[in-house]
Amino acid sequence: MERKRQILIIDDDPDMLELLKDILESTIPEIEVIAATNASEGYEVYRSQFPSLIISDFKMPQFSGFEFLLRIRKSDHHTPIILVTGYATEISSAISLDRSTIVISKPFKEETIREAVTNLLYCDETVERTKILLIDDSPNLHFVLGHLLETIGGYEIYHASDESSGLSEFRCRRDIGLVIADVRMPAVEAKAMFSKMRAVDPNVPILVISGNNTGELKRHLSTLAIEEWISRAFESTDMLETIKNLLVRSNII
Repeated sequence: MERKRQILIIDDDPDMLELLKDILESTIPEIEVIAATNASEGYEVYRSQFPSLIISDFKMPQFSGFEFLLRIRKSDHHTPIILVTGYATEISSAISLDRSTIVISKPFKEETIREAVTNLLYCDETVERTKILLIDDSPNLHFVLGHLLETIGGYEIYHASDESSGLSEFRCRRDIGLVIADVRMPAVEAKAMFSKMRAVDPNVPILVISGNNTGELKRHLSTLAIEEWISRAFESTDMLETIKNLLVRSNII
């Protein structure tokens, strides 16, 4: 009989351990869940069992999930690790470590945990993934949002740093299922960019990330059927849910 994939969950809160165990075992039957109540115990389990995936709380006694991650990554750069935290200030430092580590904020939705685990365990490169064009001039947003969408969302991301390269990517690639653009440019320039995209493909869904000038942008872009808007200060779960709903409404997934 084939050995089940093991998932190690580390948390000093018994209720959280039980919740995560129930979420995973009720939806992914072909796994075995191993529980540890602190990072030290979890590290010993890791060394003896070599689980397929690890879910760890961030703040724990003895040493933290962050320190646990550093210990693992001294010799293992491939085992997927999910850090769960209610401390938003620590997310950016943890997520920047490597491509096999993702961070999920507390409070989380059950669907977010399920999708992250499924994508990390069973991501098959032969499966066609929805292509998203991300246009933004911030390298940090490209890294953080790109990492979120690829690792948790399971999407394939094309990157563009400004409107010119974004238009070039959009014209060259005919498989783009969604455009996400962080609009910092004046509303008139934004309208010109989206008008050119609509001339190429009038049906592609567009999600605009904007700051305080959303009202002005919406007035200028009212004729271009921009499907969704989201604040620049978005939560990861809100972003994933917005994208999924938009793709479903557009009959892309």
